[in-house]
Order: sequence, then C-alpha cells, then structure tokens
Amino acid sequence: MPAWELIREVLVKGRADGLDDVQLAGGIYTVLVSHGLIQGGRA
Repeated sequence: MPAWELIREVLVKGRADGLDDVQLAGGIYTVLVSHGLIQGGRA
C-alpha cells in the first residue's frame, strides 16, 4: 500500500475518533515506521 494511502487511513480514523493534530501526527509516524517506510527513532 502506498504511503499516502496509509496516511489517509490514519487521518480518516483519527478524525472520526476526535484526535487532535499531535495525536494524528503520532499515529501517522507509528504507521509509517511499522510498515518500514521510515526509520524509527526519536524525532
């Protein structure tokens, strides 16, 4: 799945759950790391 689709899914689900921007950013970061699209570590 392309990275943009993963990001979109996280945004849709996060907004539906009422998450704020910081929580959404954390969710996007976690998904990208878990799929190996970016390297983990402290940002």
